[in-house]
Amino acid sequence: MSNKISEEPNFFKYLISLNKISRFLFGKWLKPFLVTNISSENNSVLCTVAYKDYKKTRHKRTVQLGDQKMHIKDEVANFNHKAILRWRLTDANWSILQKNNEICISCDLGSLKISSDVSINNANLSKGLESKFYMQKKDITVLEVEINKPGTLISEFTWPS
Repeated sequence: MSNKISEEPNFFKYLISLNKISRFLFGKWLKPFLVTNISSENNSVLCTVAYKDYKKTRHKRTVQLGDQKMHIKDEVANFNHKAILRWRLTDANWSILQKNNEICISCDLGSLKISSDVSINNANLSKGLESKFYMQKKDITVLEVEINKPGTLISEFTWPS
């Protein structure tokens, strides 16, 4: 499954990055405040992790992985302007459909549905870069979903058997 879809964990990419203390030392790292053990539930595995930064911006993610579905719940809070969920997609012919507060993208490999309890400001497929090996990069498709209020985003990726 990891070759089908991957994710950039930092919702708040527009924030000032880590402050530089010296040439190779940085400060103000993210601090985890919740890390659960991996558990089994209803024929799936489940794990939750949450962090906050030095400005008290918070992100909590719960991942539940089943036989043909991955369910991810992202809760974000205490940010100033916007939070962007980015899904880095494999090379495929992706199509996007947006209805109210729900985005659905699909291809032959499966479908990804994203919903939110707050208004989704923007959702689009854009071009990004991937580098799996040193000095090599290639274009990839990235789904970006933007919200500007604290809220919860649910991502559900399903694939054929």
